[in-house]
Amino acid sequence: MKFFLIIFTLFAQSLLADNMKELSFLYDNIDRYYLLNLPENHNKDKPINLVIGLHGYTGTASGFEKETTGGFNKSSNKYNFIAAYPQGTYFNDADAGFVSSWNDLAGSESIQGNSEICLATASVYPKYANCDPLKRCAWTSCGDDLGFIMSVINKIKNNYLIDKVYVVGMSNGGMMAQAFACSILMLFLASSTLLVCSIMDLVAPLTSLLILLYMAD
Repeated sequence: MKFFLIIFTLFAQSLLADNMKELSFLYDNIDRYYLLNLPENHNKDKPINLVIGLHGYTGTASGFEKETTGGFNKSSNKYNFIAAYPQGTYFNDADAGFVSSWNDLAGSESIQGNSEICLATASVYPKYANCDPLKRCAWTSCGDDLGFIMSVINKIKNNYLIDKVYVVGMSNGGMMAQAFACSILMLFLASSTLLVCSIMDLVAPLTSLLILLYMAD
């Protein structure tokens, strides 16, 4: 009976994944990809909202979908919106293992004002090849993730009738959501951040922008 339940669960998950596909393209000479889920009742002739989901540090695009709201695609199907899950740049570190992140314009820096943003005794994070090795406190990628996510959105807009765009992120992905929303204000109706608050100096919006912050102990 237990074996049957396992097989049934795997089969159900495979059916759920049928609507989600992986799409890749070259950006800044790096092969980047994102996952795209179309809701079950999607009508290509009607405008539809787009939600961008950004994973956290060491996370993955598929992991964000599975870990958020018990399967973010379920919400995509229920509330009829397109869900896209970009993947941050990643590499394998000899000590830390799999490392992935977003350049949220804060974690890629080491100094704010006149002092470093980490303690002298802080552990040094694995460094990306595209980052200055002298930035001791830096812990994220230093690539152009703002441009990458913008490219993802534009590619989706070129193929579907997109109405409103929302962005949601967890941890480092939440910081990326804040950075992206404040950098490209005219694009978003709202930005939502889970479990983290960015330390970057956010610009004052020229237009109204709803930013939701969810924090937990």
